[in-house]
Amino acid sequence: MPTNKKTRNAKSRNTTAKPTGDGIVRTLNVIFHGTFVFILTKENKIEVLIPKVPGHVYRAGNWLAEIELIGSGNGKRGIAVYKLEGATKGQKTKFLSEDDNLILKATKLKQGNNLKRLLHAKLIMDMPREITTPCRVIREPGKPGEFIVNRNDAKYKDSVGTMQVFTYDFVNEANLYLKSVPSGPGHYWEAAPIVSANGKVLTVNLHVQAEHDRSLDLSHRTIAFQKCLNLFQNHNIAAPPLGGQIKFNGQKLEGILDEEFEDLAPRMQRISQLGRMQKEKRDLNLLWFDSEALGTQLPACEGPGGC
Repeated sequence: MPTNKKTRNAKSRNTTAKPTGDGIVRTLNVIFHGTFVFILTKENKIEVLIPKVPGHVYRAGNWLAEIELIGSGNGKRGIAVYKLEGATKGQKTKFLSEDDNLILKATKLKQGNNLKRLLHAKLIMDMPREITTPCRVIREPGKPGEFIVNRNDAKYKDSVGTMQVFTYDFVNEANLYLKSVPSGPGHYWEAAPIVSANGKVLTVNLHVQAEHDRSLDLSHRTIAFQKCLNLFQNHNIAAPPLGGQIKFNGQKLEGILDEEFEDLAPRMQRISQLGRMQKEKRDLNLLWFDSEALGTQLPACEGPGGC
């Protein structure tokens, strides 16, 4: 659920990646899976609030190698805060799409008094070059209930984003890390760049997960959304049962495989298959193909290759 503390958004996007002095385009994609609240501050930074949700795990890192994102300890240690370092600040980036997200231009929306208890962690990000919402959940047709947003400053078009991608430029992958604020060891993530076939594009993908790692019923979506609402005071927003379809918006994002959009729960099933395939000396290239029970269908969203 994105909120915007500013009274207006920048109108244009700067979406063109620029090569560095050696002619190589260096791109960082930060891919958010699951339940987050994004706040655009007056300083043109983005605060990412990660609420505590029953059944969720919290990880960050390279694809298939994400590790625990250490969070707040029931309010006793204060709020765990991380800041992304080493990425180039974008210019005049538009905030999250109003077509795919619930946006509150919330000049009077206040964060609650129990954030230490309700938050797992908070991330601080500079404005990226581009923001994309690849997947969103929409209400099931014919089902009762609707989002009730009795605010003049709200924008909503019947869907809520379930995945966001922040795209940055960077100069040196060795300088990319998640720093603890105000002090601490930070998060143990080491960027793993991938070079394109022509050698002219270098991409780093950082996955941030706040989602369940096992199958849960569809009511979990509504519970997770309510946990976001609980972070704030003085609002009158309610949500319906979010049992609708997850829709893919059709973007093909450079440097991100379709498989990287997969939800964590089905991915864990796939990794379990990987172990069996290795024991049976089978071709591991078949892991994401129809010969396996999960096939090519990636349950995060619908679209090319199942996502």
